[in-house]
Amino acid sequence: MNNNLSINNLILDGYKVIDYSSSQKNIIKDLQKEIILMTDLFKSKKDKKLSEEDKEILKSLIRSHLRYDERSKELTKELSKMMYACGFFNFYITRPYIMIHLPFDKEELGASHIDAVPYSGECYTIWINLNDRLKYKPLKIYPKSHNFLTKLFARFIKKISFSKIRELLLNSLINNIDIDQNPGSFKIWSSNLLHQGLLNTGDGITVSLVYRLSKNPFLYEPITRISDIKKRIFKQTINKFNFYDQKIIKLFDVIKVIIKESNSDSLVDDQKIMDLFETIKFKKMNLDTKMYLSFALSILPQRIKCRNAQLLDLISIVLYKDNLISLSRINSLSNRKTKDLYINFIKKRSPFNSYQENKILGQTSSQPLNNLSW
Repeated sequence: MNNNLSINNLILDGYKVIDYSSSQKNIIKDLQKEIILMTDLFKSKKDKKLSEEDKEILKSLIRSHLRYDERSKELTKELSKMMYACGFFNFYITRPYIMIHLPFDKEELGASHIDAVPYSGECYTIWINLNDRLKYKPLKIYPKSHNFLTKLFARFIKKISFSKIRELLLNSLINNIDIDQNPGSFKIWSSNLLHQGLLNTGDGITVSLVYRLSKNPFLYEPITRISDIKKRIFKQTINKFNFYDQKIIKLFDVIKVIIKESNSDSLVDDQKIMDLFETIKFKKMNLDTKMYLSFALSILPQRIKCRNAQLLDLISIVLYKDNLISLSRINSLSNRKTKDLYINFIKKRSPFNSYQENKILGQTSSQPLNNLSW
């Protein structure tokens, strides 16, 4: 393990394991304390026998908390300094996306995949685990699978419809390794590198941060240039988790109301959708609350079952545009009437001005890119 990181050797090898700087280590320690407090939310509700849906709602709200935490902002700044020094001068960086794996949680066990996203150009993924020690190997990496011939071969195998046979062939025919957590370090890999998150076979909850570096604006999230964010000065605040605990509980109840409505067939016009916004007291929400709720709602449609999951995407986009995968899912709806209703509803309240929004909708825009609001 070394810090000999450059774009050239990433292009050659596909991934690297990099030691934390001293400042990064200190921020990670603070975040680890926060993680312990937050994961206790699951334990404290054991007597109530949380449903799988309730677990996913809690996970989505904890993701929101960590995404906007002041220490996460500081970590983003410190990573930007390191990446800039390694030659990523003109790259953009996203906010962190948080991965939460409960023990033996098969919902989080994905297939082998790449992270490449259309229009984002040359792209890299940074993976930071926030646990002190893991009792299992969390990642499978296919070294050099980002190279043209291996990538072509992997794409051919991925077309096989039976997932078990597909994974068996990938693991048998393409070189792969299960990699350790390596405490005190993070991983960075090409977004064209084939990899897989492995099942949490330990007895505790694991939490990781995932950042994207991209040459062009990343399609689904607001971004900031690395060269800009490394200069930022953030206010030093110590969040008290009790405050966020209460916020999580309140927003948990709001999300339950939205999910209940999403299982009805009644939301077919603007007025009925507006009635739901009135029910959740949308106008009384401050910006922080809108951000938290928006991001949590954007995650849930792919993790819970509800009849009209696109309603969660609609509310997410109207509240705050921070995870544009919601807009992408709405734009991909097969029901043209519902798609047009939702797109027009959003457009009336929050016009599509950014590069990313117009790319998703298949439109061109001369508007400047929306940067992150820190």
